Amino acid sequence: FPVTIMANVATVASLANIGTTGSTTLTGNTSQVVDSLALATIRAAEYLIMANNNTANAQQVSKILVIHDGTTAYVTEYGTMLTNTAVVTITAGANATHLLVNCTPVSTNTTVKFTRFALGV
Repeated sequence: FPVTIMANVATVASLANIGTTGSTTLTGNTSQVVDSLALATIRAAEYLIMANNNTANAQQVSKILVIHDGTTAYVTEYGTMLTNTAVVTITAGANATHLLVNCTPVSTNTTVKFTRFALGV
């Protein structure tokens, strides 16, 4: 019997649209929220975060995993690559309703872009 295997194959163009994306320019040197997830609907997420120090032309890319238990957020960062120096420090926190992904930039003119893959509660 000949067996035909059918597979869904994504084109390269459609791969750029997988997940949720965002971009923001940070204007200070303090911790700033770059994304938030509703605690009631999202339990965990994986991010690919790219930060660009627009003044020094330095880039950083990192992967992070975030999870929460309903009150406290946990984050781990891995796979970090730098072009010459760190651009942001990444942390996570939670308020009464949302898990927050924060970046603290080294420079006051830093652009952060991300792609997020999230899993529900």
